[in-house]
Amino acid sequence: MAPTLDQHLAAPSPSRLRRIVAWLRGQSIGAPALLAFSWACALAMASLLLWAGLTHGAVRGVVLVLAAGAAYGRRLCSRLGGLMSMDGFDGPPPEIDAKRWGDIAQDAVILLSMGLCAFGSGFLIPGPALGVLAAILVVSGALIGARRLGRLARPRLDVALSLTPFILAAALEPLWGWRGQTILIGLFAAGAALAFWLARLARPRA
Repeated sequence: MAPTLDQHLAAPSPSRLRRIVAWLRGQSIGAPALLAFSWACALAMASLLLWAGLTHGAVRGVVLVLAAGAAYGRRLCSRLGGLMSMDGFDGPPPEIDAKRWGDIAQDAVILLSMGLCAFGSGFLIPGPALGVLAAILVVSGALIGARRLGRLARPRLDVALSLTPFILAAALEPLWGWRGQTILIGLFAAGAALAFWLARLARPRA
């Protein structure tokens, strides 16, 4: 017998998510709508980061704060989409590999947009280079996980969410006379963390 949504929700999860899931079921909102909204938040975040690379002053700060907010919206919708059934009522959640590929693609888009944000702030080579490198590491980790573990892998920490402290700090950069350096530091930190994750995945298993 196919597992029910209640059985999937039996695993430990915050009570707040349970209440939200119950409300969504009452509204007949299923996983496709939530995962589509997750993509909308990811693309909004990417667009805002690109915009931030071209703006100055208070406008840039507001745009960066909105980009950080979009990261939290993406995370919430992605988690809820993994819990909900396709029709919003009962049944298993969506195919896990399809959802993971979607999350990985969103991570790559966001990392590339951060690189272009740094490019717009004057870091013509380091910004795009770090963004592309981090995106390659995310996709490479997924492929290595699929080959070695039999399933698509993605970083334990949400890439976009882990970058929000740097994005919020970048909104305050004018206070200490910077423009774009914080975004560059965030990309470097993300790249280092992803390289460490990739090395652990590629390490021979005992």
